[in-house]
Amino acid sequence: CMGGRHAIAAATANPRHVRAALSVHGGRLVDPSDTTPHHMIHRSTVPLHYFFAKDDPTCPDEHQVVLEQLAARSGDRVTVERLDAHHGWTFPERWCYDKAASERVWEKALAMFRSALWTTHRPRLR
Repeated sequence: CMGGRHAIAAATANPRHVRAALSVHGGRLVDPSDTTPHHMIHRSTVPLHYFFAKDDPTCPDEHQVVLEQLAARSGDRVTVERLDAHHGWTFPERWCYDKAASERVWEKALAMFRSALWTTHRPRLR
């Protein structure tokens, strides 16, 4: 829930060290405070991806719309994806676990990090 806001903040503040960030069922991402993650989107120079549940009281529809609009203005650097799931869908032991939605997160995360890390930190092959 709160990890997404920290990941986005770290990526926008330290793009040389944090090459990409995901927010997975993040909550409380939009509020009037100047330090809220939605105010950081325009500063991002690295890929950011937000995953939301369609049914999420911690990130209601009106907040998701705000983030989608900000992402649309950022070009392809920031993307948003709504999944037909409930808040917390990635945890297998929880009532709301959704295998397909969880696998989508892993698919996107691995592709995103592979791309971000491979282009900047290619391993030396012998």
